[in-house]
Amino acid sequence: MSACAQPQWVDGREYWPEHWGLRRSQIQELLTKLRQDDHWKRSNTVYTLVQDFVIPWTRGTGRGYALTLNSASPLEVNLMISHSWAENAEDFLEALLRSTRADDVLFVCALSLYQAADEHGPSIADQIGSSAPESPFRRVLEHIRRKGGDGGMLWRWRTVVSWVPSACLLLAACLYLLPLLLWTCVPGFRQCAHVIKFREDWVWGDYPHPWARLAPALAMLCATLAVLTFAALWWMQPYAGRMVVVPNREGDIYTRLWCTYEVFTAMRLGVHVKVANTLATAGCGRSEEARCSCEEDARRIRGEIADEGHTFPEIDRAVRLLFWRRFWSVTRTCVVSTFVLTVCMSVEVTGIVGTCDGNRGSIVMAIMSASAFVVTVVYLITSWNQGVVSVRLAFTTSVGLILVSGVGAVNLVHDFVGNDCGQLGLEVIWACEVLQLAGVSLLVMSVSARAPVRCHPLIQVSLVAVAIWILNDRLLEAWWRCLWHWRRGLSMSFGIDFWVPLACKWCRWRDCPYPCSVWLGAELGKSIIPACLLVAQAAAWGVRPRRVSCCVGDRPAADDV
Repeated sequence: MSACAQPQWVDGREYWPEHWGLRRSQIQELLTKLRQDDHWKRSNTVYTLVQDFVIPWTRGTGRGYALTLNSASPLEVNLMISHSWAENAEDFLEALLRSTRADDVLFVCALSLYQAADEHGPSIADQIGSSAPESPFRRVLEHIRRKGGDGGMLWRWRTVVSWVPSACLLLAACLYLLPLLLWTCVPGFRQCAHVIKFREDWVWGDYPHPWARLAPALAMLCATLAVLTFAALWWMQPYAGRMVVVPNREGDIYTRLWCTYEVFTAMRLGVHVKVANTLATAGCGRSEEARCSCEEDARRIRGEIADEGHTFPEIDRAVRLLFWRRFWSVTRTCVVSTFVLTVCMSVEVTGIVGTCDGNRGSIVMAIMSASAFVVTVVYLITSWNQGVVSVRLAFTTSVGLILVSGVGAVNLVHDFVGNDCGQLGLEVIWACEVLQLAGVSLLVMSVSARAPVRCHPLIQVSLVAVAIWILNDRLLEAWWRCLWHWRRGLSMSFGIDFWVPLACKWCRWRDCPYPCSVWLGAELGKSIIPACLLVAQAAAWGVRPRRVSCCVGDRPAADDV
């Protein structure tokens, strides 16, 4: 191995690893190029990508794939990628696209280093150097830390600051919707609107507690703060230097010594480290047992760890802390989803039940418990195989939820309607409504996963929401009513009374436009929000069906059929 690391050269000028970067758009172009290649297989790993594609593309240039693309204007790296070469190449590139911004410049070892190992450029050993400070990943991390240090406190606290707009917006929503959850009334600045009786008019009255009047004003204040902080962050553009760790389904991250050492070094240097948006786990091994494809690299890394006075248990703690942060991110998403579903169903309670029942608190708790249950079920289904979902399991779960909810619908719901707010287990009724909504949403997503063509996300959300609304609010309602008549020996008739939301039919829009708008928004949100959560979160976390029809210009993977 050479004594000192060597750069790559472009037109007689040397460039070091901090300029061996790729834009996010170039990652997308690479993925598209591979999928259009007749010799490419969906099951290829990063090893195959490098050996069969990157090396032939760059052989004889003396430059890595990144610098070959950007030889006219090399890009300054702000994002270090740590990953395993044994992972699926398409999954890896898709994870990068999900976890990066449009203006990010990525250092990816497989694409940044010159891999051909010929006389036209430096070898891998030449580029790595003989000491830790010379290695490409260390130079990139030092560069990110130096650039971030120039940005001051804003970069050091960027992770916390970036959550301020979202936190303010969520707090604003909580404050605005608090009267709906506590007293089932639509909040105004001085009064709140109650629905007097089932299917009848809304009336404005005083809040049950004087302090509740502050909720709308505080909500508006928090919303204003959210807008201002978002605008300030957009205007100031804090430096986005960081490291992204990409775990994979093929093997534990602990099995690759380079990965664990890179994570530990980045955290020790004070560089922000984030796990890529994937449900793949880190595994449960120990970094002391990790290996490198090159035994010489393994001896060198272990020597550097010992020379710097660190131990493998320290590295294990750092990696586990990182993945606990990712778990908290997933948990936060589940909690927000539970809250949003609870609010939508509670507003429907306001519109349909009104103030005739005395168990609003228990109804809201039942809705919240059912929402938490179905969100947990969906999370377990998606995370069971690290984001690769069995369509059969999802379909079976959806049918089970619908059947369980049907028991409540047939035995309780129509008795409740006929007895005008009789005490017939309202908590069970609304819990069953949540279970049915979850079952229908999973069913629609299971069916849509087999669609041969993928639409734009907005169109996909719209189609899924319409399908959920038709199946949940119209078809199943008519079917349960038909079964209810059959169970009681009455004449059966499967008919749909109307094809518009209940708020449009029952609410007096001319007299009460604001409460009716809130009710309509909640009723539509009951279908739109599950569609958004399922479609958006599946795209954000890389959830995909185990069996999926191929899209235009794509071939199914060997493990997908």
